[in-house]
Amino acid sequence: MNINQRLAEELKIELWQVEAAVKLIDEGNTIPFISRYRKEVTGSLNDEVLRKLSERLTYLRNLEDKKKQVLASIEEQGKLTDELREKIQAAETLVVVEDLYRPYRPKRRTRATIAKEKGLEPLANTILLQMTKKTLEEEASAYIDPEKEVNTWQEALQGAGDILAETISDDANYRIRIRSLTQKEGKIVTEAKDEKAASVYEMYYQYEEPVAKMAGYRVLAINRGEKEKFLTVKLEAPEDRILGYLRKQIMVRENPQTSEFLEKVIEDSYRRLIAPAVEREIRNALTEQAEDGAIQVFGKNLEQLLMQPPIAGQVVLGWDPAFRTGCKLAVVDATGKVLDTTVIYPTAPTNEKKIQAAKEKLKEWIRKYHITLFSVGNGTASRESEQVIEGTDLEDNKITSNKDVAAILRRAKMWSATDLSAALAGADPMKAIGTLVARFWERDMQKELIAILSGVFGTVPAGGSGTPPAETRLESNILDISGLSGTKANWSGAAFIDAEQKLGDAKAQLTGVCMHSATEAYLKKQNLIETVQPSNDVAFGLYQGKRVIVDDGCPVSDGTYTTYLFGNGAVALGNGHPVGFVPTETDRAKRKGSGVDYLINRKTMILHPRGIAWQNAEVAKTEGPSRTEVANPKNWKPVYEPKQIRIVAFKHKLG
Repeated sequence: MNINQRLAEELKIELWQVEAAVKLIDEGNTIPFISRYRKEVTGSLNDEVLRKLSERLTYLRNLEDKKKQVLASIEEQGKLTDELREKIQAAETLVVVEDLYRPYRPKRRTRATIAKEKGLEPLANTILLQMTKKTLEEEASAYIDPEKEVNTWQEALQGAGDILAETISDDANYRIRIRSLTQKEGKIVTEAKDEKAASVYEMYYQYEEPVAKMAGYRVLAINRGEKEKFLTVKLEAPEDRILGYLRKQIMVRENPQTSEFLEKVIEDSYRRLIAPAVEREIRNALTEQAEDGAIQVFGKNLEQLLMQPPIAGQVVLGWDPAFRTGCKLAVVDATGKVLDTTVIYPTAPTNEKKIQAAKEKLKEWIRKYHITLFSVGNGTASRESEQVIEGTDLEDNKITSNKDVAAILRRAKMWSATDLSAALAGADPMKAIGTLVARFWERDMQKELIAILSGVFGTVPAGGSGTPPAETRLESNILDISGLSGTKANWSGAAFIDAEQKLGDAKAQLTGVCMHSATEAYLKKQNLIETVQPSNDVAFGLYQGKRVIVDDGCPVSDGTYTTYLFGNGAVALGNGHPVGFVPTETDRAKRKGSGVDYLINRKTMILHPRGIAWQNAEVAKTEGPSRTEVANPKNWKPVYEPKQIRIVAFKHKLG
């Protein structure tokens, strides 16, 4: 057997990769070391593949060693035939090799070997031939020999029966068939050693399940219950079928002199010799499979744990420093999803070309994924990696000749005494007023954003003769299915995916969806919105993994609804404090009745969709644009490439 070739076929990798990995393993290198530091040698085989390779390498080598040992042992006995040699060499598992070796294995003194020492083997062969016309008493009487401690014909017959039972037990074909029948039709049966004893194993106090259907976790639980002496476990095989099979194989002739005796021998061979061994083998196999399955489940659970967002609300670039093998980079978005991975070579030993390529890749990723945080490992080459990051000009290259210009919004709200009366009536009036103000601005900013999006995705009408034609702002980021016929115009999961696809390979950045309450109700009726209840926050909805924001300010016209998809950082928010700005003050109108008190709150802010320049084309000369003016498409113009503008408008109808 060519072990390396077989490993390559089993693992579906190249032969040279197997040879390289085997060489490294034989040199004493560990799997984690090979996976992490010898990627260039193995062709970047990961630790999972390497671990499987190592396990199979050990098993196949042990298998080959066992075959050589068995062949040599049988040959020394002068019993090795060409047929037996072929069977042993073709064996795929250690169990099969053991089965083939069993008749030739040097045994301790068993009942059968003692019987052979007494010269009873010819009697056993005579009975097995099933051709004698004498009674077994007559046949056995010829072997009475007090010197050999065979004093009666019954003792002679018992010894012959022991020889036959062991012969049947040692037959590899019989064992393989019996093992297969037991695995397919056998069942595990458990009972309580003390039914009154309280334990976590009570469900197994009277329990049975087919071997073929045993789940791994139940196998492990039963094993623990047995080890802790709460359970008695046994494997019930299809005994009638097995005994029927053995009779058919052994009792080849109708002979009234031998049939009854052979029946008893077959039962003794199975119950005393074969069944216990097969039960041990099957239970060991079940345990091994269950343990492997448990490790796999643990691995999946661990992966889910590790794949959580590293830092909430941040797009993180993970940087694993290294010299010779390069720095390994991975980008993880705010939801924990891996967006991209690569290897760069900015540290020694390297050259200026590789360093420059590494810096360009870094700039590209920052622009593409809008990275907000670096996480650098503190191992080898960590200081050098930090110097690369700090020494790189990370500013974006200009995407167009235009600039991403934002408008400063100035808004104010005044509450009279009557508006405040309810708030002032509480136990903590200042807290109540603060909550009132905060909620107002939260809602107001949401309305502001909807107005801005109306302008960003709006259409500039065509003018008179000689003027530019009508132009829809950010047309490339709009999916409009509302004009399709019938149900094709309605919201669907497939259409939503098509809307995401407007960003192409940057669609993974879309994390939120803002919709009208009617749209939300439509989806809820179909159980398509998942409600998430964080332990430390208010509940929120998810649609296809994206957070749902409900606002009736989302445009609705003639049954056509507009839903917006957002990515993290798609809209920039900033609060300003210009010179002379007074955020909060009070006033009093003395002449109105007994007087009216006023609370005035002001905000100066930037609420800007990144990649869209504020044109200031049609704006009254005031302190800042009004809500009507920000909803005017003429005042906006895209200046980034469409993929870099992380907003999509989805226009649809509801069924």
